[in-house]
Amino acid sequence: MKHSEPLQLQTERDLFRSELLELVKAMVPQSAQVHAFDANHWLNDWLDSPVPALGNRHPTEFLGTAEGRDLVRTLITRMQSGAFS
Repeated sequence: MKHSEPLQLQTERDLFRSELLELVKAMVPQSAQVHAFDANHWLNDWLDSPVPALGNRHPTEFLGTAEGRDLVRTLITRMQSGAFS
């Protein structure tokens, strides 16, 4: 946890991260590599990596606002459906 972040914002981010983790876990049964997939590890890597659909910015940069969280959630949902943008 960042020390400069208010506790409420950190709690909101943690809850959102849990929601994203559930979305990622929902994709796993659709994958041929279901036994080797670590959803938590994948999500952490993805959140901290540049994403082309975000202008090569990291998804963590968008977690501070409701609009940003909606955008990140939409990207994961699109991955689940196979619709990349």
